[in-house]
Amino acid sequence: MRPARSWAALVSLIIGLTTFGVAGEPAASAAGSTYTHGFDISWPQCHGRHASHLPGGRQRYVILGLTNGTGHTVNPCLRSQLRWAHAHRAKVGGYVVGSFPSRRQRLRAGRLAHCGGKVMCRLLHDGANQATDALRTLRRMHMRSPMLWLDIEFRSTHSWLRHKAYNRAVVEGMVMRLRRAHKRLGVYTTGYMWHHIVGHYRLDVPQWLPSGRASARRTKPMCRQTATGGQTWLVQYTRRLDEDLTCPVMDATRAHIHGGHGFLLSRIVA
Repeated sequence: MRPARSWAALVSLIIGLTTFGVAGEPAASAAGSTYTHGFDISWPQCHGRHASHLPGGRQRYVILGLTNGTGHTVNPCLRSQLRWAHAHRAKVGGYVVGSFPSRRQRLRAGRLAHCGGKVMCRLLHDGANQATDALRTLRRMHMRSPMLWLDIEFRSTHSWLRHKAYNRAVVEGMVMRLRRAHKRLGVYTTGYMWHHIVGHYRLDVPQWLPSGRASARRTKPMCRQTATGGQTWLVQYTRRLDEDLTCPVMDATRAHIHGGHGFLLSRIVA
């Protein structure tokens, strides 16, 4: 889930200017937070169907990409990466990349949903189909992920349109399908990308915000920002790999009473 080179250098400059506002106050102070470290990996860490260039040692958690860069695809080395995560005793979560459907995919979605010539209907149902594909991948891989993150970012293939209402219909279809399946969801994006893709669509769900190539110290303040209107649970920074930190908002008092970080991480990984 690495940010595209064309915008990564700009994120640190524009993210604070393009969010809808600052997330709610954390449940615990930053001083009381441990900012638990993990990784996210997907198709960029593939060699054929085998996982490659992965971190060594025991990992607290890893969030695996279910798709191969666009919707309606499967990460070719997901099974291998899942084995790696279990071998390194890492808790596992999942994310799915959303994308604007091809003409063929739109027609197929419309035909199955009896949309006729209604464009918005086709887009809504294709988004739902992208989410359905991801849920099927979870089941097929016997992968327990308490929630799914929707990766909504600029794309070079199956790119989003300038027509924000059309893009929004696809994303709303994904959200609708996951909620109907009683699967918790969050969004990986930036305020800048979210606005340019779906306009002023507010979505009060957990946030996962990337800072691009940065350090953990420079990335932690992003826990106080939001992109779609929800509170930020995770932040990401990129060095050799994409690395992640949990945010202070996850350090609820009741979590410390009921098992500390084992409880906290169970909200996003299993």
